[in-house]
Amino acid sequence: MKFKDAYCTKLNTLFFIDEITRYYRTDKQFYKDNIEKNLICPECKQAQLAYNNAATPYLSAYPKSEHAEWCSLKQDELDPIQTDTFIRNPKNKEQISRQLESVLTMMLDTVPHASTKAIPKKSKISSSSSELVTPTKQLRKRIARKRIDLPFTEEDFNCYKLFYGSVRLQWEKEDDIEDYKILLRRQNTSDKRLLCRLWISPKVYYYLPIEFKSPKEFNCNIVFLAKIKNKGKTYKDARIKISQYLSLTKTNS
Repeated sequence: MKFKDAYCTKLNTLFFIDEITRYYRTDKQFYKDNIEKNLICPECKQAQLAYNNAATPYLSAYPKSEHAEWCSLKQDELDPIQTDTFIRNPKNKEQISRQLESVLTMMLDTVPHASTKAIPKKSKISSSSSELVTPTKQLRKRIARKRIDLPFTEEDFNCYKLFYGSVRLQWEKEDDIEDYKILLRRQNTSDKRLLCRLWISPKVYYYLPIEFKSPKEFNCNIVFLAKIKNKGKTYKDARIKISQYLSLTKTNS
């Protein structure tokens, strides 16, 4: 299984694959002293990971290195067709919500299930495994993930994924448009270009706690389930219609 994120125990920080690759290629001494033997699973912080300098670099678990039993990253990813089937079944809403929270927790570097959920709406759907409908023999698989501020490839478009990142969020509302809009930009950088515009339905906006509606601009970690189409723009567009498919928490960075 391939990974795109890792927690570095020596530097006490979460690294993404592009950052590890940069150190590997430009500062090998720093990489060997601080990163090479200190990478572990970003979610359970148990399985040891190794960097693979392939044509497309990736991280993989060491042989016999095991994740915690509850860790979602021990599961393979659903393919796009399986993901569509999984998401269309309303009985899976709570499981999807838990997957969003796993990603948010990973970014917060907290213990499992300790993150702050942006949409507190309680689902009436039971989360018992007997009621979760997934393709045969795929019960242990998870929805694919994509960091929103990294370059996209064709496989990232036109399919549902959990998109996530640490961003600068800004609310935008036009009087002649029914939906609300969230603008996502990079944090703490001179590059202020728009990364993504999220169209939020009034129903989803209603379920957001007031702390996420004001002020109109703040830093946050965000995770959302969406299907993004390739429109040839410099930024991405996505639409959120279900409240459980959006999670965020404010940050001080």
